[in-house]
Amino acid sequence: MHFPLIDAPDFQVNGQYQHGGQLYSQDTLDLDGPGVYYYTIDGTDPYDPGNPTAGVTPINLTKSALIRVRSYDSVADEWSALNEAAFSVGPNANNLRVTEIMYHPADPVQPSSYIDEDFEYIELQNTGSESINLNMVHFTDGIDYNFGDVGSLDNNGEEIVLRDAAGTEILDFDYSDGWFAITDGAGYSITTANANSTDPNDWDSKAGWRPSSQVDGTPGREDTGFTLVDGDIVISEILTHTDEMVYGDWIELHNTTGSDIYIGGWKLDLTMPGTPEPPDPMTGEIVVPKIRIDRITPRITLDNFGEML
Repeated sequence: MHFPLIDAPDFQVNGQYQHGGQLYSQDTLDLDGPGVYYYTIDGTDPYDPGNPTAGVTPINLTKSALIRVRSYDSVADEWSALNEAAFSVGPNANNLRVTEIMYHPADPVQPSSYIDEDFEYIELQNTGSESINLNMVHFTDGIDYNFGDVGSLDNNGEEIVLRDAAGTEILDFDYSDGWFAITDGAGYSITTANANSTDPNDWDSKAGWRPSSQVDGTPGREDTGFTLVDGDIVISEILTHTDEMVYGDWIELHNTTGSDIYIGGWKLDLTMPGTPEPPDPMTGEIVVPKIRIDRITPRITLDNFGEML
């Protein structure tokens, strides 16, 4: 077995040893070692006869890359062993966020050659002002996706891990199909409540997400709408038996959230029992089963002896 007498060069960032990892636009990536350096940034071996072009240092990376390098001693006509390291270029870990997940789409209208999984997607957003190149960014858990490969999302929820080119974890979180009924096969996605949050735990809890405001979600654009979920508006008090002729019977609605909710155009339906329907995205109208408040004459009559609401 032959061991090269010439050492492979080391990687240096801003004059300090660094074997791969994060690299920002202002950083200087260089090599340190004996002989003449030969390197590639396309994953091939610089020893390959088709590649022997001496690398110019410092190395200018415009996107994340796996760098492979060897030293060559022209006097001894000898190559060093291979040294390689992956560098992630840009603020990927700081500014790249998962902002929307369609994990269980509605079944397509039949007849169709597609199935619901064909419409699954994950949306990524750059929350910063500096451009991000996604080269070598990849998912490692939940789905195996290298921006070119394919994967699918578990309808029942699972762990999602997003890493940059150097393998540094960007996000690691779990989502659940039990968070919102309308996102589990009814055609709505889950959307981050605050994509600019600096707390990665926000992605790991129901409070950090909300249903999309539109059927099929809003991939590729910001979802500025608002979707109510069960429990946001509740009936908190009911008066069912009064001789008061001015107000008559009444129902009190309570907003349980920390935000204002516009209720213009809403109605409580007395005629059609069933489950609450999502608000109309054009009018904001929502139907809550079993009780109707007429838009023009907001007087209702409730059974003195009780009834289903």
